[in-house]
Amino acid sequence: MVSGINAAASGMMAQQLNIDVISNNLANVNTPGFKALMPVFKRVSDIELKEKSKNDGFNQDKNLGTLSTGSTLDATIIDLQQGAMRKTENKLDFAINGNGFFVVGTDNGDSYTRNGSFTLNEDGALVTKDGYPVLSQSGSAIKLDISNKGMDKINVTGDGKIFLGKQEIDKLKIVDFEKPTDLITAGNSLYKTANEEIKPKEAINGKVEQGFVEGSNSNVIETMINTISATRTYESLAKVVKTTEMTLDKAVNDVGRVKE
Repeated sequence: MVSGINAAASGMMAQQLNIDVISNNLANVNTPGFKALMPVFKRVSDIELKEKSKNDGFNQDKNLGTLSTGSTLDATIIDLQQGAMRKTENKLDFAINGNGFFVVGTDNGDSYTRNGSFTLNEDGALVTKDGYPVLSQSGSAIKLDISNKGMDKINVTGDGKIFLGKQEIDKLKIVDFEKPTDLITAGNSLYKTANEEIKPKEAINGKVEQGFVEGSNSNVIETMINTISATRTYESLAKVVKTTEMTLDKAVNDVGRVKE
């Protein structure tokens, strides 16, 4: 009975964390460039079920299968599926159609984002909405040094080259990674590598679209369905815990009366 309570309690904790992940996805359905997180569950342990059977005078073990004693949320991985392209006609809005990430500089080193809704700071540097500098192919901050009146002269090509009029002034640094598990979230629509050994590579299948932003790939309907499913599972496991505790209490009380 105790193992049953432990299994259900483990499942409840896993579902609570699952609900937290789903809630975060739902909260970011309108965040440009947001990539939904997908929970990965791990079975804590299994009990092999057997029974003794007699055959030709010998005791033999008959395998009845396995019983899962609970699961836990092992990790979350990033869903890199493309979000919908939304036209803004803002000269400093960029979206990557295909694979790749923009590179921005932070106090903790390079970070990566799909949110290409950029602006200019007072020094004329291209920055994110949170003020992080957008990096060029050379790894330095991109400086445009123009006023708002010259904004219409900025043009960006599909491979990330930035032109002011007919003059090429810089190139966006766009990188890619082998698999979703290479990245972890860092807040503010930013991502970091999962460890220092993972190095980005140059993106080759992504095309920069100026005047567009990529929408979140978090699906409202799917997220709501997942929320309901996780909540029901949590409630079912809670009932298992309560029922098992009641049965255990009754057994203890019965044993106490027998001893009297």
